[in-house]
Amino acid sequence: MRATGIVRRIDSLGRIVIPKEIRRTMQIREGDSLEIYVESGGDIILKKYSTIDELGKYAQTYANLLSKIARIPVIILDRERVVATSVNIYKEDIVGKPVSSEFDRLMQKRETYKATKDSVLYPVQGVPYKGLVCVPIISYGDLVGSVILVDEHGQTPTETQIKLAEFVSTLFGEQMSD
Repeated sequence: MRATGIVRRIDSLGRIVIPKEIRRTMQIREGDSLEIYVESGGDIILKKYSTIDELGKYAQTYANLLSKIARIPVIILDRERVVATSVNIYKEDIVGKPVSSEFDRLMQKRETYKATKDSVLYPVQGVPYKGLVCVPIISYGDLVGSVILVDEHGQTPTETQIKLAEFVSTLFGEQMSD
């Protein structure tokens, strides 16, 4: 742990303000959830909470099944990073990588994105796969992540592949609501 030199007081309601510089650096946005840990020495640690992380094994299973049925690589993201992928050759290098800024803006629109010949977006920083379809995962009205069909060559996805991605996204959102 490193000290920031920043000190904040707790108000009468038990709240503490996380400084803007730290929120910006850690990409903490209004509405984000933080998980609170208490270490044995009494230190309090705040960690960004990912609801999709809680369902990590399901995310990996969904990615593998969707890829197998749709016959196209799949990446599942939370709002900030890759949680699961069916891309075996890069799996160790992809999981945990941050979402590209272009895809972050795309996810915020909460709409299904379908690539065209003129639009080339790479969902993960430093990974050569192009995003063909991006379907937001919505739970309780909140954007929690995305299901993305990807390809190295930029092929055009079929309507069946798009519907399958939408189905998995909806299934994921419903499972998180339970």
